Order: sequence, then structure tokens, then C-alpha cells
Amino acid sequence: MSMTAFLRSQSTRFLPVAVACGLAFAALPAQAEYAGGGYLSDYRGCESNGWPTNIEMVRARYSPSEEGGNTSEIVLDLAVGASMVYRVNGALEPNNRWRAAEGYNTWGALYRSTPRPSLQIRERRSAISGGATIPASYQIYMQVRIRNFNGARGCYATANLMLRHTGD
Repeated sequence: MSMTAFLRSQSTRFLPVAVACGLAFAALPAQAEYAGGGYLSDYRGCESNGWPTNIEMVRARYSPSEEGGNTSEIVLDLAVGASMVYRVNGALEPNNRWRAAEGYNTWGALYRSTPRPSLQIRERRSAISGGATIPASYQIYMQVRIRNFNGARGCYATANLMLRHTGD
């Protein structure tokens, strides 16, 4: 099968997902964001889900509630073609507290994460000058621990992210 024929055959699988995502995100208010990437590591309890124990590179987007909304959002795009969206009401300040998140995954289809994921923000700081806060810092480092990662009960992973402000 040629690549063109393959892409045409797969487009009908992904078109409904793309349209649903577009409609869902079009309804959201404009919000400043940070974009960049990093890696997933420190997996625990994920073996039964078939998750790797190595480092997995990700592209990432972070929309803090401090810059125009009531909800903070982290999106992780994996090289294997998956996306994970985590939404939390309020600011994601570094502390030991677990924050319940709304989670959505895309692995060929869009589905809600069950069991519900939780996020622990272990670190969020300016990548250039110590102490700068959101929105004052244009480059930030975040370390986020995710419980029930990829919809797997008891699966933990850590996202280490370097992000740059995409606004003015």
C-alpha cells in the first residue's frame, strides 16, 4: 500500500477526533500559554499497562490560570502519537498536595481518563532568574508528578518540562 493510500485510509479514523478537539478548544477563552518540551520518567506501577520504564520525550503546552482563566491546563504530546490533557481548577503552585484533574487521552480516539488523574507540582520556577513568578518569567521549568497516568490506576509518572512563554 502506498503512503498516500495509507494516509487516506487513516484520515477517516482521525478526522472525527480532530473535529471534536477543534470544537472543544474553540469554545475555550483566550489564555496565554507556555510551550516547549521535556521528558517523562520515574514510572511506578505502570508495568501492567505496558508503559515503558525508560525516558519518553514529550512536547508540552502549559496554560496557567494566572494568565486569563480559572483553569490551568497541561498538554503532553508523545512521539508515539498520543496526547494527554490535564485540567485543574486554579493555579498549579509547587507543593506536596495532589490536585484532582480532568484528564483526556488520545490514542487513535479521544477518551476521558478513568480513573481520574491527579497532579502534584513538585517544582515550577523561572528557568533563567531564580524567584520570578508567573507571568513575569518567560521561561520556566516544571516538574509534575502524575497519578493514574495514561488512565492506569496506580500508575505514576513524572513530567520534566522546559517551557517558553508564547505571548508578547
